[in-house]
Amino acid sequence: LFWAMFTMLGVLVMIYITNWKLALIITVLTPIMFIICVFFTKMILNAYRDVRKTNSKITGSFNESILGAKTTKTLCLEDSRNEEFYSLSAILRSSLFWPIILILGYIGVATTLGVGAGGVLGYIGGIAITGPMLYLFINYTTLFFDPVMAIARILSDLQQAQASAERIISLIE
Repeated sequence: LFWAMFTMLGVLVMIYITNWKLALIITVLTPIMFIICVFFTKMILNAYRDVRKTNSKITGSFNESILGAKTTKTLCLEDSRNEEFYSLSAILRSSLFWPIILILGYIGVATTLGVGAGGVLGYIGGIAITGPMLYLFINYTTLFFDPVMAIARILSDLQQAQASAERIISLIE
């Protein structure tokens, strides 16, 4: 996390030095990504809490099913036992989080490229930038979003770990 934060800060300083008008595009997207991160991390944490509770019930049920396999077969409970193993809510939320951050990052890169290319070609007034400078700026922009992707992945993993730790602590208590 520290590496990612310092990399983002250093790249942000460099893109403002390079061209502050294009840097505003990246600066506008950063709070939007932060809000999405906060929203999804809360959703993911709640979903993984439910998964941990369900997992405990499934483990107990699985143990009972193994010990009572003859009873399960006799009473035709196989289908109800199989349904208990499908808890996709947490996985779905966690799987949506990273691609949304990825898409937003590349929307920022594409917007920067479009506006910068317009500045190079002279279509957009007020942005004086050359081709090599635009190339440098796009490299900085992708370098800025790489740590954002890493932070998103780490936050998702931390939410899963927090839900697991909460479950362990509740069992200990």
